[in-house]
Amino acid sequence: MTERPLLYSYFEDSVNVLMANYKRSANQNADTNLGKNRENFYNNFLKKVLPPRLSVRSGEVWDSKGNKTGQLDSIVIRDDCPSLDRFG
Repeated sequence: MTERPLLYSYFEDSVNVLMANYKRSANQNADTNLGKNRENFYNNFLKKVLPPRLSVRSGEVWDSKGNKTGQLDSIVIRDDCPSLDRFG
């Protein structure tokens, strides 16, 4: 029998919680609420499990050639990554 990693059960249970939230959110018929709720529960999960040097934000990603992704709900960035504050 193959031994599972030490934290396997913890992350397996976390998957079950995320899937339960996903299924529960599917009962909402309003697209705006559905997307926002799903964004909230997976962002909250990421904030809890990511190391301190990483954070979850929303916005756009620009590359060195000026290409933009458009609005993204979740972006994982390092604490030494350049970012622009929201204004306006």
